[in-house]
Amino acid sequence: AEDCCAGRKNRGTLGWMDLLAQMSSFVRIVESGSLSAAARRLRLSLPAVSRQLRALEEELGSPLVVRTTRRLTVTE
Repeated sequence: AEDCCAGRKNRGTLGWMDLLAQMSSFVRIVESGSLSAAARRLRLSLPAVSRQLRALEEELGSPLVVRTTRRLTVTE
């Protein structure tokens, strides 16, 4: 199996914690079906959850969800 982070700079403890927070937010977004519901469940602001999702998508180099004004769909 290929390491998803191979060739990247050493994150350090805080970097890994950020990644785990981003992944946790992504799981809640998928479970909740919306950014706002996930934000409520995580007790974070909507902009904070949106930033975490955007950062995770940038880290992975791929969109994870398709956002519209009415729906949020997980990509394949």
